[in-house]
Amino acid sequence: MGWLDSLKDIKKSLQDQEGLDKPFKTEYLDEQINPELEPEKGVISNYGLSSEEASQVLEYIKIYKKESLEKHWEVNEYITSNSLWGRFSEIRSLNDHGDSKRIPGILPKFYAIVCKILEITSSNGAPLDKSEKY
Repeated sequence: MGWLDSLKDIKKSLQDQEGLDKPFKTEYLDEQINPELEPEKGVISNYGLSSEEASQVLEYIKIYKKESLEKHWEVNEYITSNSLWGRFSEIRSLNDHGDSKRIPGILPKFYAIVCKILEITSSNGAPLDKSEKY
């Protein structure tokens, strides 16, 4: 199965979920799936992600929606608790929000993309001091 088929499957899965109280934009998936549409209209193509990065961002979003999570740290905690960071090799990072603590999360570039797609505004959490891909 190629990355395009994965995008189609993720879109269908997200559309099939009922009772979700958070909005989800599937238009960017349409723009990735339909090559006739202009690439600049697709959120993911706006960021020039590789197919692997795009797939991992979409999987991260799928966890966010499936588990009805509200904050990024909850997704990161879920991924850590379920030993899933191996699935996110291109977007994962160790983040330091102070006190030199290295907490598993995603790189700022991908954090920004996820926020845009899910229409999440910034929270009052501690600012990021450092982020290191691993």
